[in-house]
Amino acid sequence: MNGCVDVLERRGVVLVPLLILAAALAIHAPRLNRPFGPDIATAAASYQILFARHWDEAGFFELRGVPCVGPPAGTVIERHPYLHHPVLSYWLAYGLRSLLGWHEWVFRLLPFLCTLTSALLLGAITRRVLGNLAALLAGWIFLLTPMVFSYGDMPNPEAMVLATLLGGWLLHERIREQPTPSRKCAFFAVAFAGMLVDWQAYFLVLALLAGEALRPAGTRRWREALGLIPLSVVAVVALGCWASCALGSFDALVQHFSEVARTPFSAGAVSFSEFVLMQGRTLLATMGWPLVGSAVVVLVSAALGKAAALRLSAAAVMLVPALVSVLLFRRPAFDHPFWWMPATGFFALSGAWLITRLLETRPLFGVLATVVLMGSVSLVALAQQRPLGRPEQPYRDIATLITRFSQPDDIIITPEAFGPALFYTERRLYENQRSIESISGICQASAPRRVHVVMLLTTALTQRELVTWLDEHGQRTPHPGVLHWTLQR
Repeated sequence: MNGCVDVLERRGVVLVPLLILAAALAIHAPRLNRPFGPDIATAAASYQILFARHWDEAGFFELRGVPCVGPPAGTVIERHPYLHHPVLSYWLAYGLRSLLGWHEWVFRLLPFLCTLTSALLLGAITRRVLGNLAALLAGWIFLLTPMVFSYGDMPNPEAMVLATLLGGWLLHERIREQPTPSRKCAFFAVAFAGMLVDWQAYFLVLALLAGEALRPAGTRRWREALGLIPLSVVAVVALGCWASCALGSFDALVQHFSEVARTPFSAGAVSFSEFVLMQGRTLLATMGWPLVGSAVVVLVSAALGKAAALRLSAAAVMLVPALVSVLLFRRPAFDHPFWWMPATGFFALSGAWLITRLLETRPLFGVLATVVLMGSVSLVALAQQRPLGRPEQPYRDIATLITRFSQPDDIIITPEAFGPALFYTERRLYENQRSIESISGICQASAPRRVHVVMLLTTALTQRELVTWLDEHGQRTPHPGVLHWTLQR
């Protein structure tokens, strides 16, 4: 083992990234093209898919790049603009889809590549702080972390935000050593790109300021961190100008966000103590108890002034973007664990630090800790994965029915929430329509075109009133696992 460590120390610049990349491809690449199913990843993908459908039908530039939800018809305003997040991730996903076609792996490709990039960046960061062995361990632990295994390729901004945060942190460290113009330009480009991906990237400002405050007084460099404040303002102004132009006026933008602001950010009736307890359970489920324990040991040791842990005190600011966003946006953070994604790097780094410390002082315990930590996070990650195969098949059945029984000009309605059928079908499809009024309204607006309604049998058991209405107004054609109505004109 000592020989392997010696080789790693001598050739770590090349070996560490190569071994991390090999592990990333071996662990995550085989999962890239798995079918969409009724899960949170598909819920996120359904937005990108719907935006792409709108842009395909009406034209990207005709809609001025505005992500839209709702019925694919009418003007930009009538299509219900979706401006809850910055738009760069949606534009990139649409560009890849336009180049590579409609495949599951296309919508997962960008977050997958960002996850690989994050693993390499975390290895580079850890190598600077703890050395080559710790860098390799941090990269491998990161790739096996339940959070990354579950959400690393989810078609959502989280993986892209994590990559820009880690890239910004690494570039900032290099600027502190040698503030060359090229490094500064790269730093501001990465930070600006992150701010155009999602709001969590704006908290890089707070993270870097906190990192400087944790350093000894004589080594602090405030200029680059403070320089992010005007950059954040520029990013907000740029997004505001684009959104105002896209919606037609600044007044339309104000009206749009006033409507969004009516949705409370709080966790509703949940008390703050219940919210904190829930977030603790979330961390244990998405990071694994060994990583959570390692992070606690690092933070406590740094607070007590232990020299070894003090080297990680500046890296602890990786927690800041996740912590601030979870506290600020309590309602979505209460529902979705992936809000903690920006903190994953610090937990993996903490686990690597603890293992290397044990290997240096007590090698046998270090080897045992490596097996326990990697084994436990792997088991938690695998336990969270829904078995592939049958769960997705009903949605493929819906897509098959739509292709078989409908014409390109027909209207398809399904009550399924987050229905992956939206991806598989090439027809115009309205998903998540569960009321008689909504289906009746679509039928009236779609005349004289034919209307088909497809519903899973499991959904039909809870929608008896809707099923009765459909039987009265359409012709039912039952299929295994799926009900299909052709509504009369």
